[in-house]
Amino acid sequence: MQLTSSAPQRDVRFEFIAPACARIQKRMEYARAGIPEYWIVNLVNRTLEVHRGPTSGDYTVRETIGAEGVVGLTLAGTAVGEFSIASFLP
Repeated sequence: MQLTSSAPQRDVRFEFIAPACARIQKRMEYARAGIPEYWIVNLVNRTLEVHRGPTSGDYTVRETIGAEGVVGLTLAGTAVGEFSIASFLP
C-alpha cells in the first residue's frame, strides 16, 4: 500500500511485529505520509518500539521501551494518558 499526502491523517499507527524488511518499508512510508507516531509491539522481545518526528523518509526519534515501562499517547496534539507496555503484551 502506498501512502500519500491525500491519505487520511492519523495521529499514531500500531503494528505487531512483522518481518524486518516490511517494518522498514512501512516505517518509511508512514514517515513520508507524515504520520506523527508509529508504534511496533514486539512480542518476541516484549518491547514497544516508538518512532516519532517524521521527515521525508524516516523518523528522527526511535525509542525502545521494555515491558516494565510506560508510554505517553498524544492525539491531535493533546496528551491523553500513559499506558503500561505490559498492557500490550500477552
